[in-house]
Amino acid sequence: MLKVLGKGAKWRAVPIPERILILLAQYLEHRNLDPDPLANPLDTPLLARINGTEPLSASGLYKAFRGFFQEAALALHALGKKHEASAFEHASVHWLRHTCGSHMGSSGVPVNLIQKLLGHASVATTSIYTESDSERLWQEVTDLEESRAR
Repeated sequence: MLKVLGKGAKWRAVPIPERILILLAQYLEHRNLDPDPLANPLDTPLLARINGTEPLSASGLYKAFRGFFQEAALALHALGKKHEASAFEHASVHWLRHTCGSHMGSSGVPVNLIQKLLGHASVATTSIYTESDSERLWQEVTDLEESRAR
C-alpha cells in the first residue's frame, strides 16, 4: 500500500500491484537509488524530474500526461481511428481516474471499495462510475437468456 496525499488534500492508502513495484524498483535503480523505496532517505521523491533529484511537480506530471495523450491522439489519427483519437485529444488526468473507477465497477468491485480508493465522501458520487452501460446490460440479459435456454 502506498499512502498518498490526494484530491481534496486527503490522505489515503492506495494498493500497488507487484508488477508496479517491480517497475518502481527499476526506475529507482535507474536514478542510482536503492530499488527498495523504503531503503532510501524519507525525503526521496518517488517521481523526480528528468535528469534531476527534485520531485516532479503536479503540473509537471500533468504536462507529461497531456503530452502522452496528444501523442496517442496523433498516432490514432495516423491509423484513421478518428473516434479513438478524439477521446485522447480530450483526455485528462481526471479521465484516468474516471476510467479506473469505471473498469473497477464493470469488473464487479464493490462500490464501497471503489469509493474508498477514489476518496469520495459519498457513495452517490462513486455510483457514477459503476452504473452499467447499455452494452453491458445487453450482455447480462443475453447471458441470462442463454442460461435459461440450456
